[in-house]
Amino acid sequence: VPFYSTLEARVVDTAELDGGYWYRNLRQTVRFGEVVAALAAEGHRVFVEVSPHPVLGLAIAQAGEDLVAAGSLQRGEGGRGRWLTALAGAYTAGVEVDWAAATADEGRAVKVDLPTYPFQRQRYWPKVAVARRGDVASAGQQRSGHSLLAAEVWLAEGDGLVLTGRLSVSAMPWLADHAVHGTVLLPGTAFVDLAVHAGDLAGCGVLEELTLQEPLILSDQGGAQLQIQVGDTDGDSGRRTVTVSSREGEGEWVRHAVGVLAPVGSEPVPAPLAAWPPAGAESVPVDGAYERLAQRGYGYGPAFQGLRQVWSAGDTVFAEVELPEAAEADAAGFGLHPALLDAALHSLLAASDGSGGGTGLPFAWSGVQLLASGARHLRVVLARAAGGVSVTAFDGVGQPVFQARSLVLREASAGQFGGSGRQVRQSLFTVDWVPLTVQAPVGAVQWARHGSGMAPVVVAAVPAAPAGSSASQAAQLAAATVLGWVQEWLADPATDDARLVIWTGQDLAGAAVAGLIRSAQSEHPGRLLLVDVDPAAGLDPTRDADVETVLAAVLDS
Repeated sequence: VPFYSTLEARVVDTAELDGGYWYRNLRQTVRFGEVVAALAAEGHRVFVEVSPHPVLGLAIAQAGEDLVAAGSLQRGEGGRGRWLTALAGAYTAGVEVDWAAATADEGRAVKVDLPTYPFQRQRYWPKVAVARRGDVASAGQQRSGHSLLAAEVWLAEGDGLVLTGRLSVSAMPWLADHAVHGTVLLPGTAFVDLAVHAGDLAGCGVLEELTLQEPLILSDQGGAQLQIQVGDTDGDSGRRTVTVSSREGEGEWVRHAVGVLAPVGSEPVPAPLAAWPPAGAESVPVDGAYERLAQRGYGYGPAFQGLRQVWSAGDTVFAEVELPEAAEADAAGFGLHPALLDAALHSLLAASDGSGGGTGLPFAWSGVQLLASGARHLRVVLARAAGGVSVTAFDGVGQPVFQARSLVLREASAGQFGGSGRQVRQSLFTVDWVPLTVQAPVGAVQWARHGSGMAPVVVAAVPAAPAGSSASQAAQLAAATVLGWVQEWLADPATDDARLVIWTGQDLAGAAVAGLIRSAQSEHPGRLLLVDVDPAAGLDPTRDADVETVLAAVLDS
């Protein structure tokens, strides 16, 4: 077997591999690339690295065209499986492998054909950005288990509960798909899901009533802090109050919804659907429904376009809705996804003749109960009654999922929200203290002639910091002053052939100026010179003789 030495870059007799050879191998250049190139020139194409862990494969592959580099073992993988994997890698690169010999001692090895169907693909990464949530336990809280809420904390006094979260369009892009008159709003169905979730935690499975007092407007930038408060139990009834509030930044809290939670009692549960679609109901076309709704002020994006089929029979509307793919990223964190329940309400709008042309939004809910969670597809029955609409939802096999005894809609006008995406009652102006940065004055520069050129000398400690200034303030003032001098000097065409010498002292201000000048030297090589003068030398940059002495020592050395 020929032995190519990477020390001699030639074929050598292995008898030469004595102590002297290996001594020279340690001290002299390794000519690995030359050897690989020579082997490739002789027609060798396949290289096998026999080592406990491959490290040379990339270098071999880059040494020539159409070279194959195969390993043998890997760190932590020294078994037969690793060796067979290496053989398979070489085989896929065109190397002939005697598989009968390689698997001779494995009676269970069989040859299988590749599947005739296309390879299936599975996504392992989220389709949308998911906001990272910190360790709320370190702050004395618990995770809430809801997609819009990060934490929950039980109050020490009484048995009240507070849930908190942060709403952000950037972290939850599907929220931006719910707009009314051009303003992005948190859907009214989200308030219902939040209140129901809080009630479940507090042992109250019925949302007796929930009134929306003010819409929650979501801006394109930043986000809103969200807070759900569940009050103490009210005597023997077990009822609790619930409120939903938010604020932007450190602004005032705004209450958006208030309601009452109650324990599950003897409320009747809807019977399963017997037949679907219902007999006698007339189909309502849904093609172009969202385009027509847009003309009435509803801006529903892909995440909220879940309406699939609608039927109508008198005062009752039947609909099939499903959760769009754009809203599926965090669907598991909702009892009933707001986009899915909101799509159920779209059937009312689609079934109406649209003669009023108004924009109705959920205002008051009563008798709400979530009977099953995690639904992605609903069959919905909406029955109009005096002053409201009852909502009952079932899953694909007809089992009840959600019921609301009554829902009242209220008209919303375009001017209610304001054109800026904020509520009109909130001012765009706040009172705040903004520190004013005072520019350091550009003092006079000392100029000293030396030889045939002119070299300006700048003292970093001038101008002196005002009395009472800290060392850091003095450093900032010195750096700002010298920066102005340097910029002015570099911008002057008359100084193109001169060199600027910066004279610094051995203090914090001098260190700041020195760092500044080193950065400037990288941008203007050869034009700036930094001189650090020891104060003990007794040299004064305001005395011409001392300046000449320093320049002579620096420029002539």
